[in-house]
Amino acid sequence: MRQDTFERLFIKCQEKDFLHSDNIGNEIPFYIIPYPPKEERSVSMQVSMVSRRLAEVNISVLHLDLFNLCIDLLKDQGLLEPIFDLEKEEDPAYFLDAFDSAVNDTIFTAFIQQKIQQNNPDVVFIEGVGKIYPFKKIHPLISNMHDKTEGKPIVFFYPGIYDGNSFKLFGLHDGNGRELFKTNYYRAYNLA
Repeated sequence: MRQDTFERLFIKCQEKDFLHSDNIGNEIPFYIIPYPPKEERSVSMQVSMVSRRLAEVNISVLHLDLFNLCIDLLKDQGLLEPIFDLEKEEDPAYFLDAFDSAVNDTIFTAFIQQKIQQNNPDVVFIEGVGKIYPFKKIHPLISNMHDKTEGKPIVFFYPGIYDGNSFKLFGLHDGNGRELFKTNYYRAYNLA
């Protein structure tokens, strides 16, 4: 990750074209900042710092963590304790199916949309992509959010590699040169 990534993000978030999603055609206003997973803590601190700095110049940021959103959604549905119990009692495949049924991509993106509508921010920062794997994956989440952004630019902080064509979560390989957790996706702008 470039050393000036967060300074450039701070500047970018103040640009009218960015805030109003101008000059991107009919594309969705999704942006990715990939980073090495070992920098998770540092990135999280930098994201919080940029959010505070933007608030000082009257740019409101909705800062979401996908893991915390999953927990909140399960609590709202009254399913948090039952999901914990299910995880203890059932095999992992059954548990993942049950979790996906409770927090499927449609429900999850509607919950994110609700947060955006309630807060009406200028920009949305989303973290926690690595924390929710394998329960949720970024490609279906982004694909499902196309019409739920309320026209707000969404910046995802991604612990891995995004080359403009595919996501490679955690940047891992299987030892034979094949990438693990690779997903093709090409409709987000790389801000790194």
